[in-house]
Amino acid sequence: MDTIAAAEMGKHLNPGEQLLWAARPDESHRKMMTTQWMIGIALCFLLPVFFFVSMAVADGQYNVWGTVERIAVVVGILTFVGATMLWGARHFNKTYYGITDQRAIIVTAGFRGKVKSFDNDNINTLWLKETDPVFSDLYLWSDKSADVGHFEGFEAIRDGQMVKELVERKLLTRKTLDELNRFENLKKKVKNFFT
Repeated sequence: MDTIAAAEMGKHLNPGEQLLWAARPDESHRKMMTTQWMIGIALCFLLPVFFFVSMAVADGQYNVWGTVERIAVVVGILTFVGATMLWGARHFNKTYYGITDQRAIIVTAGFRGKVKSFDNDNINTLWLKETDPVFSDLYLWSDKSADVGHFEGFEAIRDGQMVKELVERKLLTRKTLDELNRFENLKKKVKNFFT
């Protein structure tokens, strides 16, 4: 159990509530994902600029100010995207997850901290998304009314399968678990149909 996350969770427990698991999103995973996105976005913006500059040079119509303008636009876009991603990573570093004998908790500390709780009555999704061999995302709630789908849960956690089993054992009733398994099986059938 992560001692820093456990200390943060201790501030939000009800009297008599027992903490079973606590963790933070893995920082190395988030940094790796942010770096991959930044490289991809940089390539998407820089390759066309270099393509058009090389075409202008080849045609003999090299315009220094046009090149500077294009590079300035690209640098501005990359700065905005980078700042947005760093803000997201900063927010991610102040997030804590916990499972107690009564509920699952997500605490976002910081300037506008908030606490979200999920118990048997409001866990409507139990989806383990394995993002790579080490890390997983475990989603506990989804907005089924949204077209795109908005999910809430534990992101970039280690031992995702163990955490999912802990939620199933400690928080869900048999009826809720059967409903979630039916939904999970339906998703697998649809996925198999299209592959």
